[in-house]
Amino acid sequence: MQNADHEPIETTIPALLDDEQVAYLLGCSLRFVRRLADERRIAYQLIARRRRYRPEDVRAYLDAERRPSIDPQERMAEPPRRHRGGRPKRSELGAA
Repeated sequence: MQNADHEPIETTIPALLDDEQVAYLLGCSLRFVRRLADERRIAYQLIARRRRYRPEDVRAYLDAERRPSIDPQERMAEPPRRHRGGRPKRSELGAA
């Protein structure tokens, strides 16, 4: 590109990633990446009817999904978790 004085203008276009590249970076399946896009959990752009992802959007997804670690002392203070059935385990009931 050139401006009115005919001096070259430097422009940079960031590299866009396709579904397969995002799957490789995230360490997940291609199907999962497509599901993320379908659910609008990760931003994308349509170019020629193909999804393309900006690297900063992939980073934003990772940051949004980040779960902070828990201090071991805090974890010990938490009450014991119940199993899926909702009833306590026998070991949690104590001596009966």
